[in-house]
Amino acid sequence: MKYVLPKAEIAEEQETGALSNFNLPLNYIVPDFFGKLEKRGIKVFANPGDSETPYLIQDLDLDNKKLTKIWYLKASK
Repeated sequence: MKYVLPKAEIAEEQETGALSNFNLPLNYIVPDFFGKLEKRGIKVFANPGDSETPYLIQDLDLDNKKLTKIWYLKASK
């Protein structure tokens, strides 16, 4: 499936490691990722659904064992 997402300012994080580390449920991934963003001074909504761009994307590169997490911060004008 494909979705057309709006142009936006994003925050991203890359992780490397064992593939088993990338198979975690969202209720673990989202609070951890948002906590890291807040430590970097990036404001996130307590309820991600309240954002005008509530998009969390995970891109798994199996060849290099890297997981990229992308959170849409705000839509570009």
